[in-house]
Amino acid sequence: VEAMKALCGKADFLVPNITEASFLTDMEYKKEYDREYIDELIKKMRALGAKNIILTGVSYESGKTGVVVFENNEYKYFKFLIINSKDIKDEVEYLFEDVFVDPVYLYNDDDIVVIYHNEDEVAEKDYLDILLSISIDYGGKVKVFKGSPINYDNYKCLEEIYNVYKEYKNKDYIASGISDLILEFVHKDIKLLNNLKEKLLYKISDDKQLIKLILVMFECDLNVTKTAGLMYMHRNTINNKIDYIKKETGFNVQNFKDAMSLYILIKMV
Repeated sequence: VEAMKALCGKADFLVPNITEASFLTDMEYKKEYDREYIDELIKKMRALGAKNIILTGVSYESGKTGVVVFENNEYKYFKFLIINSKDIKDEVEYLFEDVFVDPVYLYNDDDIVVIYHNEDEVAEKDYLDILLSISIDYGGKVKVFKGSPINYDNYKCLEEIYNVYKEYKNKDYIASGISDLILEFVHKDIKLLNNLKEKLLYKISDDKQLIKLILVMFECDLNVTKTAGLMYMHRNTINNKIDYIKKETGFNVQNFKDAMSLYILIKMV
């Protein structure tokens, strides 16, 4: 244990469960705990020199398990996939282990939730394509749901998205994502979407200029040049703001489905 403590100060990421964290911090292990106990575990792991901590297996409510994340300016966002088939558990872990930085796997019912970091969108698309190929090999029984990037400060959004996803996952699909979920529930249960609105829009929700840009972009049929003219901005400025929106929310305003989803979220009362 002492040797592991020394290694913690050199690790870029520390991904313990609660049992391991209690050993590392010399804290009493508790089967029943509160947020104060978890905060103290994080605080003591930080004291060991850990730069980024993902504490797994945390549950404040019966039947719900998640993660608590602390980061020290190494990564601001994490991404996630939900794979609806434990039949390919080994394939999934093998696929992601050597590609992404310290992926975390959470298992709930038939779902595998993969939490990972990746800045290379091309490589990410390649591995998503491999997952889809695996799904086809299994006769379409494997479903892949790609989540949006989530800021560590907004980590509880993952649990809320997952709760809505559980109402969606029985739909017939092979590959799906946040925009598909929004377009599905706008007709079925607007209340569920309202609960997600601020979490999905996150930092842009209070930015009047970005909100206006999205609405103008939509009205201009996603044409950047027309949008720049109506917003009295240079085309490059519009492109930079589009990139920022994508980074913060995962929605690409130049993609019709994403733009429609953002429009729905913004107009929702």
